[in-house]
Amino acid sequence: MSIMKWDPLKDLFYMEKHIDKLISKSFKEQSNNWSPVVDIIENDNIIILSAELAGVNEEDMEVNISEGILSISGVKKSLEEEYSSDDYFYKIESVSGKFCRSFAIPANINTSAVKASLKDGVLKIILQKTNKQNSKTIKIKSE
Repeated sequence: MSIMKWDPLKDLFYMEKHIDKLISKSFKEQSNNWSPVVDIIENDNIIILSAELAGVNEEDMEVNISEGILSISGVKKSLEEEYSSDDYFYKIESVSGKFCRSFAIPANINTSAVKASLKDGVLKIILQKTNKQNSKTIKIKSE
């Protein structure tokens, strides 16, 4: 008969792993929405919005302006999608899921001159002020 070392915490870690999976699956839909942090700067000629969107690809987001409302929406993919279902995550602090932020623009904007760029995880939108109001979807360029 061989002697085997018994680890009393092993069963607890195993149980914790399965309880965590059960809880995360139960509440996954609730936690899939998040809001990126946005800074807004304005002067006499332009409005600049900078949104922190690290880990979001430009093809996974959209910027729209319509009737004085600027909307930034998209999806940040979860790290879990890159790993197998057998992998155990000890801690997940990164956010993922759908996001949408909308802002009332305090001035009429020249939608044909709007520029949006994504660099180092920051989406920068430059809005030129004008006297007339119109609508447009803006294409984001990666730098």
